Amino acid sequence: MVQNSSRFAGPYLYPFGFPCLLATIYNFVSLDFVALKLFCTSFFLMSIPLIYLLFRSGLSNKLIAALATTAIAFHPIYLQFSDGVQADLPYLFFSLLALVMINRLSLNWNQFALGVVIFMAYWIRDIGIFLVPALFIAQIQRYHNNWRSFSLKQGLLLSSQYLIFILFFVLNYLLLPQGGANHIDYLFNRISAEGMFNNFDYYLTMGLSYLRLPRNWPLLLSITFLTVTGMLTVSGKQSFLIVYFLLVGILLICWPSFRDMRYLIPILPLYLYFLIQGVVFIGQRLRIERWSYALLTLLIIFFSYLGLNQTSRYFHIDSNQAFTPEMQKIYDFLRQNVESNEVIAFEKPRVLRFFTDKRTIVTDLSNFDSSKANYLLLAKSANNKLKDSIAFESENYVLIVKE
Repeated sequence: MVQNSSRFAGPYLYPFGFPCLLATIYNFVSLDFVALKLFCTSFFLMSIPLIYLLFRSGLSNKLIAALATTAIAFHPIYLQFSDGVQADLPYLFFSLLALVMINRLSLNWNQFALGVVIFMAYWIRDIGIFLVPALFIAQIQRYHNNWRSFSLKQGLLLSSQYLIFILFFVLNYLLLPQGGANHIDYLFNRISAEGMFNNFDYYLTMGLSYLRLPRNWPLLLSITFLTVTGMLTVSGKQSFLIVYFLLVGILLICWPSFRDMRYLIPILPLYLYFLIQGVVFIGQRLRIERWSYALLTLLIIFFSYLGLNQTSRYFHIDSNQAFTPEMQKIYDFLRQNVESNEVIAFEKPRVLRFFTDKRTIVTDLSNFDSSKANYLLLAKSANNKLKDSIAFESENYVLIVKE
């Protein structure tokens, strides 16, 4: 599928962490999408107290920390994204847990657990590797003045997280097949200044969209100024948050494709944290701290209300697009009528492979004739002057066969 698609179709294999987590539920409920969605949503629910702990560690006002956490808990991006089975919410939980543990860094045996948590984040999504340099920066910032006086035991505890991570990393490499090399090659071979600029512009706009603000230069400059101010404010004690935030952001900017709001999900809490820190800092310097708290409180309550209202409307949308009665009929037809050596092209090849167990690739109508696909399943909206025979037709899709 990866080698024969007309566009980049992702790595040969994604990390194994999320499938292994799903397997624990799938073992009991099989393909019950409600149960699988609830399983993923549970990681978001467990992330909420972690977000509060992170906010509370740097904000002196408990109410603002609680309200800021509420703003994330009720934000439609997270609530609506919970209606899916994807790795982002489990990764959010383990990455936040790692950041909270790094924030409470101490030389005790709990640091072995931190190594496991960092590996779990990495095992779910590759960007979890950025938690390692974040940990290193936190250790330097906290212990740079007294590292020479460390005993052997303290030195072992200080390095235990890396040892645990390396141990699991090696076991993962030795015991499980690896398939991410083409992902890395794609990054370095397709990176371009134009793509980076477009990504930067896109994610800046998404940052404003997250705050429900329109795209214009005064707002963009103001929010950027407050966010950078907040980062400088916490840099004295929490530089590791800045390092992790910037590394993930740089990767998103450099990535040649796949611009999507979902990739911001792990770092949006940090974005909001830095922004609030900036507002509080400016309020303190202008001696209007109480007014800044009042403004933040009103804004958070107002936007939380808007988020709940938007999400309530989302309840009426059928999100199970991959398993509707129409799609099940298509899967049945493909299972019964397509030979095992034939290839089907579709915009979501992994979905089609999963439900039909047939060979699939990604291509479109313009590349169909030159591709290795025998069939092309496409939405009827893309049905323009088909010259190939129609093998199957449903309400919204048409299956054409190469003559």
